[in-house]
Amino acid sequence: CYVAKKMAWQEGVIVPIDFFKGIKENYKFAIIDGALFGIALFGLVIGGAYLFIYAPVHANVKGIGIGGLILVFILLGIITMLNEVQGVYYSNSYLKTFRNSFSFLGLLNWKVLLLFVISTGGVVALCCFNMILLAVGLFLFAILNSVVIMLYTLIAHSAFDKYINQEHYPEYVGKGLYKDKEA
Repeated sequence: CYVAKKMAWQEGVIVPIDFFKGIKENYKFAIIDGALFGIALFGLVIGGAYLFIYAPVHANVKGIGIGGLILVFILLGIITMLNEVQGVYYSNSYLKTFRNSFSFLGLLNWKVLLLFVISTGGVVALCCFNMILLAVGLFLFAILNSVVIMLYTLIAHSAFDKYINQEHYPEYVGKGLYKDKEA
């Protein structure tokens, strides 16, 4: 993200140096976000399997439990992606960034949810029993995932411009976007 930001802002990039500088500046956020996402995924897989196979409860309770685990996974997945996008631009503490991401979750609701569901399509494709559907799903996942990441970042940055940058960081508004000279 750091290198992409510098390239978009036309600040000059020396890829090996800026790549490691980006890692140095953002590694704490990435480790915490990765751990949260990993815990959510672990809870979904292990908790879902336990509820589905072993839990001696009524089917409705199992369904509600698995649905809750899926909801937590989706919410934490979206929040960690928003954290990563914010971490490059703003120098807030992790807790403040997490709170901001949670606020943006309500503002970006269906757009971000749709992109998150598309980006996890490869995991869903692995559940296919038909080999042709599996191959098509993984191929589409590989092709579309980079587009989804770009769209997700653009949606997040447009929200940052609208809700944060206009008031607090006016020099960031529209920075790095192509502007037509005739307009």
